Amino acid sequence: MNRGLNVGLPPGMASTLDPATHTFVLTTNADGSLKATYSWGNSANPTGWNLNQREDVRAAEEALKLNPRLRSLVLEKVGDADLDPFIDKAYDILDQHGTKHNNRLVSDNCKSEANRLITVAKWLRQQQYY
Repeated sequence: MNRGLNVGLPPGMASTLDPATHTFVLTTNADGSLKATYSWGNSANPTGWNLNQREDVRAAEEALKLNPRLRSLVLEKVGDADLDPFIDKAYDILDQHGTKHNNRLVSDNCKSEANRLITVAKWLRQQQYY
């Protein structure tokens, strides 16, 4: 799959609500470089979870290289570094428990699964489960 970023304005950055775009979660190292990507429903596994798949890594690295103004159009910060270990654990939980289904246009898609990953991670952090 050829997945990249649209950085021209227009055609502009695609919204996370746009059903034609792919949404995934990424974490970064302390220096701002890419640590990991977590996605649901890409070419490696279109009905389940994926870790560090090539097209997600490429798009994430591309986004992280953008100047801050453009970066803010394609990346939405959902937490600080203290959330990262909980993102890892949430991924493990969701991947193990077989969140498998066909990708749908409005719900049960990469966007809803990314939101589920973040919600579970925040809940785990709140419970201090690690």
